[in-house]
Amino acid sequence: MLIRNTTDATFECISQEQHALVSGALAAAWKPTRLDPMLVQLIGAHDNAWRASDAQPLYNPATGLPFDFINYPMAPKIALYRRGVDMLEDVDPWLASMVSKHYCTFAGTLNIEGFQQTEAARRARLAELIAPGYLAQKDDALRWLKFFDIFSLALCLTGPGALRDAIPRWLQDPDAWSRAPDGHTVRIRWRSDARVEVDNWPFAPAELSLRLNPRVLTQKFMSQDALDQSWGKIPMKMRDILLQPAGR
Repeated sequence: MLIRNTTDATFECISQEQHALVSGALAAAWKPTRLDPMLVQLIGAHDNAWRASDAQPLYNPATGLPFDFINYPMAPKIALYRRGVDMLEDVDPWLASMVSKHYCTFAGTLNIEGFQQTEAARRARLAELIAPGYLAQKDDALRWLKFFDIFSLALCLTGPGALRDAIPRWLQDPDAWSRAPDGHTVRIRWRSDARVEVDNWPFAPAELSLRLNPRVLTQKFMSQDALDQSWGKIPMKMRDILLQPAGR
């Protein structure tokens, strides 16, 4: 779950899968380097592991809201990571191996020895099923995944309508993520919550339209039961974001 705290005191709850689909849409439209369709698929599917959790969120008593992906308790997070990679094994060994590696590079998982060992063993087993060409590009593919991951997070969690104090510090400095693996550098500039100008336009279309469907919370909850009873009744809204070249 991504939670965007807004300036009007509401909370936009964006599923991890929606965020990943935005990542994939950015990758599919990228023009400076033609990306392999399998890499685009990987980027668009990298957070499918969160599907069950986002459908039935875990309550955070410290905030009165669902846990977001940053603060989600580590033990159940590791369990959902494992289940997610298990599911991807049924789709493609390279996708599963790359998402496993992605999850193993997070600051929160680096020191979890059991998780690191079991996922390394999984990747070693899957390597026998992956074409040599895809094995050779795994480091580059991981860099692309992480670039579009944070690009999408910036679009989902920032903007004029976002409460600045609630934006993660690592998203507040665009220079920290604006350089793509192919050396192309982008800079986003919000003109409204629905329109973003992009310097050094990197996409094939003349403009790029993205859509999110967050559930908007107008109040907090007192318990897990209260969240469970309300969650499915909270309507989704459409939040469209139009990306355009700067100076248009």
